[in-house]
Amino acid sequence: MVTDTKVALTRAGQHWCRRKSVLYGYWWVAAKDAAVAAAQERLKYRKSVEY
Repeated sequence: MVTDTKVALTRAGQHWCRRKSVLYGYWWVAAKDAAVAAAQERLKYRKSVEY
C-alpha cells in the first residue's frame, strides 16, 4: 500500500516536472520571439528617423 502511494507520487512528480519544462520551453521561445520583434521594431524606427 505504501509503495503504491510512493509510485503514484513519483509518477505525478515526473509528469509535473515534464509539464513544467514544456511550459518553460514555451515561455523561453515566446520571450525570445518578443525580443527579436522588439529589436526589429527598433531597427525600423531608427531607419525611418534617419531617412
